[in-house]
Amino acid sequence: MLELFGDVIAEGGSGVVIASQSGHRLPHLSVEQNRALAMTPTEDLLDLDFLQEDRVTDSLNAYQLSKRGNALRVAADAVRWGRRGARINCISPGIIMTPLARDELNGPRSQKRHEPMSQDHECVC
Repeated sequence: MLELFGDVIAEGGSGVVIASQSGHRLPHLSVEQNRALAMTPTEDLLDLDFLQEDRVTDSLNAYQLSKRGNALRVAADAVRWGRRGARINCISPGIIMTPLARDELNGPRSQKRHEPMSQDHECVC
């Protein structure tokens, strides 16, 4: 959808994509993996080696990868939107109580959830 809206957005237009803070908790990806998430045509994303079933560890990992992909794709497409005189932003809200969030907070991963972010994550303040 992002690509389609980017083709027709009017000058002065704006868009917002909602990702999740969970995408920022994903362990470090390589530059190549980030670039692939940002730039691979949508129809080819599931062909990426690091998104194969044997590499995605569980539903939380899949969710985090998808939300990291959202943020990266918006950042990549912002240049194209800017050339049209439009803006696109991605926001990453905190936890919204969904079944996945309840599982993350109360399930086997809950201890890790309450630990501070690892050193792999950079903070831009």
